Amino acid sequence: MLSFNDYLNLIKTGGIFRQKIKLELLRYSDMSPYKVITSDIVNGSGSFQIERKNGVRRNFSCDLINSTIDTVAKYTPSFENNILIPRDPMKLYLGLVDENGNEYFYSCGIFFLTDPTSKSLFSESVVSINLSDAFSLLDGTIGGELDSTYIINLDTNIYTAVNSILQSECNYPLPCILDSQYASEVTPYTLTTEAGNNFSDILTDLTLMLSGNIFFDRNGFLRLEKDTNDAEKGSIFDFTNEDPSYQGAENKYDYTKFYNSMLIVGQNCNDGTIYSAEVSDISLSSPTSINNIGFKRQKRIEDENISSDELCNDRGVYELKRITSLINEVTISYVPFLYHLDVDQVCTLTDANLGFNKERLLITNITIPMDINSAMTIKCVKAIDLPYNEN
Repeated sequence: MLSFNDYLNLIKTGGIFRQKIKLELLRYSDMSPYKVITSDIVNGSGSFQIERKNGVRRNFSCDLINSTIDTVAKYTPSFENNILIPRDPMKLYLGLVDENGNEYFYSCGIFFLTDPTSKSLFSESVVSINLSDAFSLLDGTIGGELDSTYIINLDTNIYTAVNSILQSECNYPLPCILDSQYASEVTPYTLTTEAGNNFSDILTDLTLMLSGNIFFDRNGFLRLEKDTNDAEKGSIFDFTNEDPSYQGAENKYDYTKFYNSMLIVGQNCNDGTIYSAEVSDISLSSPTSINNIGFKRQKRIEDENISSDELCNDRGVYELKRITSLINEVTISYVPFLYHLDVDQVCTLTDANLGFNKERLLITNITIPMDINSAMTIKCVKAIDLPYNEN
């Protein structure tokens, strides 16, 4: 078995290895494995993607060779034979095997089937599977619908509310991992969600109360995290155009998404008070700050559930940080695949053609095609935490 350092060394030195995919079929009750799929995965089929957002972050697809054993096709979806049915969890591992047969696998998430398809291709039978992470159990994709009004009262501990939805309402066997900074946070108002919505809507509203992030991680745990200071993060990988595995990059400027100020308008109180906060980019290090370009473009967000000026300010910082980063998008192409990368991590890029010298970038999207002749793509934005003018 290769260590993580062995894996990195093989990648960086151009060692001899081949890619390998492993799917574990899990028991829903405790997420323990009972079957492993490796050789039945069609070479070069499908892709793996991670997107930085609240909700479903991870998706995977591939084709399975659908051979027949005792007249029963191995992977044809069947409720009668309990094969590839809804809520059958699978854990994905991506990795490599060196020339001596030593393996390294990296856990990439726990997934659930959305729409498997049986296919007859010439003399072969295959099943194409599309998998999404466990948020698909909560957002109406394969579960999570509310059949009655759901109420979370004022001053309810937010972690307790989230974990109750996850484990009591949806019977998910793994607990939520909470950022310790949120341990004592409570709901600032009574949250009422009507029937016909989804549990994911409630989780999103609870997360917005904290201006945080909520998602399932690479081990299948739901995480509720504070938005961290990107300037304090170390680099997970240093890309350079001197590396033969680096296939190039592009830097896109999208002025349609340009804002350098946010106005958050919250609750209108009975006494006529309206909670609000204005947050603006005034950093001299930011090329699109008000100070540098000489004008302000402001986006207004109204949310009647925000119940204090302080919460309006927190939301403004959260939203402005995201929208500021969208102006510049850098897309890096790299072969072979770097399985250990994840969104919300920082990497650096040195490429004189783009004017980058160890430019710090925040990863927002990763796509890994399972075809070894293709390059993985890593989408990034500038990793800067800006000083804001908060009113």
